[in-house]
Amino acid sequence: MKRLVCLVLLVLAGACSAEVKITGEANVPAGKLARLDIDLGDLKLSEKGQVRWKVRGLTIDPTTNKIVVADLQTMGTKVVFTGPPGVYLVEVRALDFKAEFFEEAEREVTLAGGVLPIPPPEDLLGKAIFEAYAQEKAADKKNQCLLLGAAYRKANDIARLSSTAGELADKITAEREKTLPGDPLRLIRTAISKELAAVMPKKANEVLTDLQRQQAISIYTRAANALEKVP
Repeated sequence: MKRLVCLVLLVLAGACSAEVKITGEANVPAGKLARLDIDLGDLKLSEKGQVRWKVRGLTIDPTTNKIVVADLQTMGTKVVFTGPPGVYLVEVRALDFKAEFFEEAEREVTLAGGVLPIPPPEDLLGKAIFEAYAQEKAADKKNQCLLLGAAYRKANDIARLSSTAGELADKITAEREKTLPGDPLRLIRTAISKELAAVMPKKANEVLTDLQRQQAISIYTRAANALEKVP
């Protein structure tokens, strides 16, 4: 309840703050990916801040007679996406309890070309994990990272058997606690949770889409890659 009250206060505070904007091309020509960023103006995200992106199709794909669906890759304050030709609504929310602000913005983006492969993003998650690792205090933190990475390696099967965001999180935690019980590597797990929060549904009981499931698998795989390389 206290967290909900704080969120309401942040929403009210955000209503009178400087305008937050989405920057990037609104009309993307054929052969290019849509690349957008959030301009927070004078606001600064703290280490606990979150940016969440959502891209929804607004037009019908004549080849399938269904609403166009975007394939996207989020990278903190940035998003890259592609999809069939059409108009897409891009929505972003920036939430930071520590810095005390909640901001959101949206804009329409038109894609002229077809679906393109999205190149691998800069591994910002790996960088965040290495930075958190340097601050972890446990004497056996390297071995703990290997155990955590081994649990995340099973995310592919776990995600495919999970219907909701909450179920996925619970099953991943249960797998981790088989070999790494308690609350170890909190800073590292916080960094990973922050990455997941950008793509997962807001409510734990919300059903995962196929895209969200694939994004979660990608995040856990990238996390495992980094955990296996800590010094």
